Amino acid sequence: MISPSDAANTDSSIFQVIARTLQDLYLIKSSMVLDVRASKLEQSGSHQAAVELREELISLTQEIVNRNRENLAFSLSSLEEDLRTLERFGEAAATGEEIVQIRRTLVKHNRGKFLPNLAYSLDKLAGDLEDSCRPEDAVRVGKEVIDLYQELVDLDRETYLPELAQSYNNLEYSFRYTGKVEEVLEFQEKAVRLWKELVEKSRDTHLPGLNTCLMELVNILNRSARFQEAMQPGKEAVDIGRELVEKDRVTYLPKLAKTLHNMTFTFSKLERFDEAVEAGKEAVTTRQELVTNDRDNNLADLASSLSLLGSSLDKAGRIAEAMEVTEELVNVYKELMKRNREKYLPQLAQSYSSLSEYLLKCK
Repeated sequence: MISPSDAANTDSSIFQVIARTLQDLYLIKSSMVLDVRASKLEQSGSHQAAVELREELISLTQEIVNRNRENLAFSLSSLEEDLRTLERFGEAAATGEEIVQIRRTLVKHNRGKFLPNLAYSLDKLAGDLEDSCRPEDAVRVGKEVIDLYQELVDLDRETYLPELAQSYNNLEYSFRYTGKVEEVLEFQEKAVRLWKELVEKSRDTHLPGLNTCLMELVNILNRSARFQEAMQPGKEAVDIGRELVEKDRVTYLPKLAKTLHNMTFTFSKLERFDEAVEAGKEAVTTRQELVTNDRDNNLADLASSLSLLGSSLDKAGRIAEAMEVTEELVNVYKELMKRNREKYLPQLAQSYSSLSEYLLKCK
């Protein structure tokens, strides 16, 4: 059975096709009328007037050709989306490349009109290439997306700045698999600056985008062992996360939990263990709330935060508290092991080992 939303989307697509078809028919009829009029002018010897009509006819015919190309690109875009939904990413990428080729041709005829569609299609293609395990190709296409959106921003900053900022974010996802850390950082820091500009114009609209961007920047810096540099964006992400949670707790609490977990890791690597414990306790409390609401999807994350908090407490010399946290961790891993013994048995064994070490330290 088709859901109401799917039915609505289907109806919308059908009406769009009908509208485009009617417009095409009108253009074709107009071109036929022009052709007849030009022929009559030629027969009467009015060749200059006939030339002007022929030029108008050629322009109209080119418009018809372009509309047919755009109609084909539109249909292929729907196919690309379906293939992506089915996780047939290689086929989606091949379809995306065909769409891009069509829209490149259209841009040659009318850059101003078709450039936004080309940028959009390239962005989708970059995602397909990344999902197809072709990160180098995804980066190449992603860089072109940024160039095109930058061109569009120069023409209309208000309309296209959000797309430019998001394209920087998307490029980071592709870059992370290439090992080009400095380039990744350059693009992500640029993305942060763009999102901050957007937030100044409309805080409610763009604050979630800035939050996501800052979280990714912290992840990049942590993966690169640049923990000191991760501190400032991490603190910003925590502050923004708290603000977003006040507005919509259900949507943004998982992100705040992740940000707090990452900050616990950063503090620990900088040997600022008391601060690591403070952030870690809040991360655990937050994830315990998430587990209460949805145990299946959040229990593994709670285990990760408990493990990091236990380690931070140990390094801070707070062994009794570390033992208490690790005992809870053992119980969580026992439950997780029932779901996937192969995956969680090593973690359970490590937790028992840590618990034994804490017992020895207490003697």
